[in-house]
Amino acid sequence: MTTSPQPAGRVTRAPRARRAAGTTGSTATRKPDIASDRNTPTDGSLSLVDETGEIIQVTPAPVVESLRYMLARLRLGDAGELPDRLGITSAIRGEGVTFLSRALALVLGNDAAKRVCIVDLNWWAPSGWPADESQLGVADIVRDRVDIDRVVMPTGSPGVHILPAGATVPAERPALASSPEVEKLFVALSEEFDHVIVDLPAVHATSEALTLAENCRAVALVVGQGVTPDSQVKSAIDELRGMTMLGVILNRGSSKIPRFLRKRLPSA
Repeated sequence: MTTSPQPAGRVTRAPRARRAAGTTGSTATRKPDIASDRNTPTDGSLSLVDETGEIIQVTPAPVVESLRYMLARLRLGDAGELPDRLGITSAIRGEGVTFLSRALALVLGNDAAKRVCIVDLNWWAPSGWPADESQLGVADIVRDRVDIDRVVMPTGSPGVHILPAGATVPAERPALASSPEVEKLFVALSEEFDHVIVDLPAVHATSEALTLAENCRAVALVVGQGVTPDSQVKSAIDELRGMTMLGVILNRGSSKIPRFLRKRLPSA
């Protein structure tokens, strides 16, 4: 379940979506309801598919509607439109950052005909994508100056592209995260795409998370309600205070929003 970031710093609740056990979203293998249009099944969900038509992720209709609500609230509030470069992060691992990054890209591509690139900057827990073992990624662009066009991959979903993280070893990740080539990469992507959605590592997973987040115009924090201890969420919000905080996306929540989130969340 997601909630939309509010210009006034409040978090509001969205409908609960059913999830496959042990995941933040459905990675179903079933075919969409409309074979001729894989991204618009009749139940209101949106599917991310690769170039061969294989379904990678199904975003349930309640989550789709929640993200649409979030975007509408942004347009009506002081924040205006969604930033062209948005980072999605969390306090700890496993809160659904990759799922929601992909879901947001699907909504932007499907509803607004936007060109969107999902950039995986989480070298500590990279997201899976169907490719051969030699698939290049961000690390190859930053480290080896590989041309961007060789690395960005189109999908079978309208307007959505993927830029994988690329293979790294732990010792080189701090240098990669602080490299000026990362900023150059995002400048180039911003010229090519309407929106760049950045799949960031969790704030408490690595000291490089904040360094990577600095490449984004704004960040949103995913909170898995009932998963993350309140103390860690508070700490993550404090760590992100120096950046433009778009808001909180509440994932898989069903109980009352914790008071400290309403009080501490900065205005967007």
